[in-house]
Amino acid sequence: MEIDGAIQKTIEYAGKFGMKLNKEQLWLRLMGPRVFSREEFDKRIAKTKLTGQKIANSDIEKKLTIAKKMIEGVTKSDKNILMAAVTGSVAAENCQKSDDIDILIVTRENRLWWCRLRLLFFLMKNKYKFRRHGKKEERNEFCFNMWMEERSLKIPREKQNERSAVDLILLKVLTDRDGVYDKFLRENDWAKKWVATGYSLKSKSRKSQSLKIGKSNKNIIEDIVNLIAFAGQYLYMLPKKTKEIINLKAAFFHIT
Repeated sequence: MEIDGAIQKTIEYAGKFGMKLNKEQLWLRLMGPRVFSREEFDKRIAKTKLTGQKIANSDIEKKLTIAKKMIEGVTKSDKNILMAAVTGSVAAENCQKSDDIDILIVTRENRLWWCRLRLLFFLMKNKYKFRRHGKKEERNEFCFNMWMEERSLKIPREKQNERSAVDLILLKVLTDRDGVYDKFLRENDWAKKWVATGYSLKSKSRKSQSLKIGKSNKNIIEDIVNLIAFAGQYLYMLPKKTKEIINLKAAFFHIT
């Protein structure tokens, strides 16, 4: 795909979600399997009429501030959470005031369901709103729709599509321990099929870090609670399950 086709495809894709892109948004989202240079992009974009303007969106900033505060509180007491990132409409800079806040969480090995249980207690204790299965979204409530462990960072094959690729490069990372975000990007290089330029930009913008896989926590109580919490959630979701992916190492709710 040549640069003109990539630009047009990107504008049309954003239009499906009612979004008009400015120059920088278009550059990051540039669609296609080829990596384009900034020089090539700037040369061609001058001939393209862009209606989007780079203006401050107070709703995005407010939602990000709420998310950062919540994650800072959680990670202070739970070192098993290695990475947290905002996804969805907030990350895409296309949210409305009434939107919720989608969150991706990466945990240490064998601690996903332990962390999820602790997080739920934290949210309830601190009176944060969070989305329950089957309920409509509410303004500024948290929707923890993606959970992964540090050794299982690849997005499931059934979710490797154009939309997920765009969402992946738009993630807004709130916390990152032990270089997990770098490994997350490497593990999901399938996204280059749809957004090669944006994927390349994200990879190059990261300082090279050596990934440190944490030693497996041998706390038998936490191991047992992790298994029980998983079993409980799995049994709860079983009669309701449609396209959700739920196993011991990962959970993808509200999958598209």
